Amino acid sequence: MASHVAEKSGLGLRNLSVAWKLRCTAIVTCVLLLAMGGLAVYELHKAQDRLRDMYRTNLGNITALDKFAISYRDIRLAVRSLAMAQNGAEAATATNRVQSTLNTFNSDMEAVARLDLSGSDGDWDTITRAVASYTSIAQSKLIPYATSHNIKAFNQTAASELGPLMDAIETALGRLLDAERGAAQTSIDNSVSAYGSSRLVMILLLLVALVFTFGMVALITRSIAGPLQRTVDVLAGLAAGRLDQRLKVDSRDEVGQMAVALNAAMDRLSDTVGTVVDSSAHINNAANQISGASQALSQAATEQASSVEQTTSSLEQMSAGISQNSDNATATEEIAAKAKAEALEGGEAVQLTVDAMKQITSKIGIIDDIAFQTNMLALNATIEAARAGEHGKGFAVVATEVGKLAERSQIAAQEISELASGSVQTAERAGDLLNTIIPSIIQTSDLVQEIAAASSEQSTGVHQVSLAMGQIGRVTEQAASSSEQLAATAEELSAQTAQLQTMMEFFNIGNGRSGGQYRGYGALNAADGGNYPSRGASAGRSQAGQDMFGPELEAKFDSFR
Repeated sequence: MASHVAEKSGLGLRNLSVAWKLRCTAIVTCVLLLAMGGLAVYELHKAQDRLRDMYRTNLGNITALDKFAISYRDIRLAVRSLAMAQNGAEAATATNRVQSTLNTFNSDMEAVARLDLSGSDGDWDTITRAVASYTSIAQSKLIPYATSHNIKAFNQTAASELGPLMDAIETALGRLLDAERGAAQTSIDNSVSAYGSSRLVMILLLLVALVFTFGMVALITRSIAGPLQRTVDVLAGLAAGRLDQRLKVDSRDEVGQMAVALNAAMDRLSDTVGTVVDSSAHINNAANQISGASQALSQAATEQASSVEQTTSSLEQMSAGISQNSDNATATEEIAAKAKAEALEGGEAVQLTVDAMKQITSKIGIIDDIAFQTNMLALNATIEAARAGEHGKGFAVVATEVGKLAERSQIAAQEISELASGSVQTAERAGDLLNTIIPSIIQTSDLVQEIAAASSEQSTGVHQVSLAMGQIGRVTEQAASSSEQLAATAEELSAQTAQLQTMMEFFNIGNGRSGGQYRGYGALNAADGGNYPSRGASAGRSQAGQDMFGPELEAKFDSFR
C-alpha cells in the first residue's frame, strides 16, 4: 500500500529534481519529527506541571497534615507526662513541655489552615473546634490538676472530656489525609492517562514519518537506480564500441538531464568518430602524397646538391684562376709602374744625351777650327821652311806631319761632327718616341691598376659566391635530409592513420556499420535513405532538450555539440 501511494506520488514528483525530492523528504520528515518532539515537550511540560501541582498541593498538604498529626501526638504525650509528674519540679517541667508543644501545635495548625485542602471544609472545622476545646480543657483543668497532683480528677477529665475530642480530631484528620492521598492518586492516574495518549500519538506520528520516509526513499531510489542502471548499460555498451544506443528520457530531474547530456555526448561522439575516420582517410592519402613528394624532393635535392658541388668546384677553380690573374695583374702593375718610372727616367736621360751631344757637336766645331788653324800654321811653317832652305827641311817635315795630323784631325772632327749630328737627331727622335710612349705607359699602368682592382674585387665576389654555393650545398643537403625525414614521418603517419582506422572499426555507429566503414553523414544518409540522425538532427534534439530543460541546462550541454 505504501509503495502504491509512493508510486502515485512519484508521478507528480517525477518532474522535480532529485535535490528537491530530497529536500521535500527532509522537510516533511523534519516537520513530523518536530511535531513529535513538540508533542513530547508539551506532554513533558504538562507532566511536570502535574507533578509540581501534586508536590505543591497534595504532597505538601499531606506533609503539613502529618506534621500537624505529629504535633497533636506530642501534645498528648506532653499532657500524659504532666499527669505522671511526681513532684513540683517534674510538674513544672511537664507544664513547660505542654506549653511548648501547644505553641508548635498552634503553628502547625496555622500552616495547615493556610493550605488549600482537598478534603471537606467541615472536617477541618471539626478539627479546629476540637483543638480549641482540647486546648482550653488542658489549660484550664488538666494543668491545674496535674500541678495539684489530683490524678483522679485529671484522669476523669481526660477520659470524659478529652476522649471524644481526640476521637473527633483523629477521625477528621484521617479523612483529610485520605482526601489528599486520593487527590494525589488522581493526579498520578491523570499523568498515566496523558502519557498513554501522548505515547499513542507519538507512535502514530513516528509510523507516519517512517512510512513517508521509506516511501520517498523507495520512490527516489527507484527514480535514480533504474535510470542509473540503464546509464551503466549504455556506458558499458559504449566501452564495447556501441555508439547506436540512446537513453529514454522520462523525467526532468538531474537523472533526466544526465540522460539528455549522455545522448548528446553519444551523438557528438558518433559524429566525431565518423569525422575522425574521414579525416584519417584524407590524412592517409595526404601522407602518401607527402611521402612521394618528399622522396621526389629528396632526389631533386640530392641532384641539386651534386650540381652545387660541381658548381662550387668550378667556382673554386675560377677563383684560383682569378686569384692568379689578380696576382699577375698586381705583378704587371708593379712592372708597369716600374716601366713608367724607367721611361720617365729614360726620357730625361735622352734629353740629357741630346743636350750632351749638342755640346759635343759644339766642342767638335771648336776642334775643327783648331785643326783648320793648325793646318794653316803647318802650311805657313812649310812655306817658311821652304824659304829657309836646307835649314828648314826638318822643320818642313815636322810642319808637313803636323799638317797631316791637322788634316786627319779635321777629317775626324768632321766625321765626329757628322756622327754627333746624327746622334743628336737619333736622340731627339728617341726623345720624341719616349715622349710619345710615356703617356701610353702611364695609361697602361692605370689600366693595369684598374685590372688589378677589378681582379681583386672579382676574386672577392667569386669567393663570396663560392661561400654562398657552399651554404646552398649545405642547405640542399639539409633539405635532402629533411625530405628523407619527412618521407619517413609521412610513412609513419600513414601507418598511424591505418592503425587509427583499425581502432575506429571498434565503434559501431548504428545500422550494422562500424567506425571503419564510416563515410560521412552525406554518404550515410544517401545509403540509409536519410534515416540516420545527422548533425541537423542532433541540433534538433539539442533544441528539444533546450525546450524541455531551458537555456541554463542547454548551456551546460554546449560542450557536447
